[in-house]
Amino acid sequence: MLLLTLADARPIVSAMPVPSVEPGDPIRIGNVPAIVADVHAEGDVEAVYLDHRGLALAEDAIWREAENGWAFKTPGGAAARFVDRKPRMAPYVQVLRGRHKPSVLTFPGKVKRKE
Repeated sequence: MLLLTLADARPIVSAMPVPSVEPGDPIRIGNVPAIVADVHAEGDVEAVYLDHRGLALAEDAIWREAENGWAFKTPGGAAARFVDRKPRMAPYVQVLRGRHKPSVLTFPGKVKRKE
């Protein structure tokens, strides 16, 4: 007879791999809705989101396998940059503010996929 104790039990963890994203894709960073503005070579992203005052901010986010989700690279918003008046970020800010649907905009850096 084989007896197992709790010390023998290993938790089953099914971490999701980093999802494939590209500029213009919606993501959630914790509970914050955001739009991917750029994808860095290492898989981190630059994301645009609206703060509690409605100001557009950009900040880097990383994939955290343990939480199966995106998290801000620098906690507490210390690295956030105001992007309301940055032309490169205008399409993302317009989508976040509900002025345009993502399908009608061409996002800078977006690679068109062949079908």
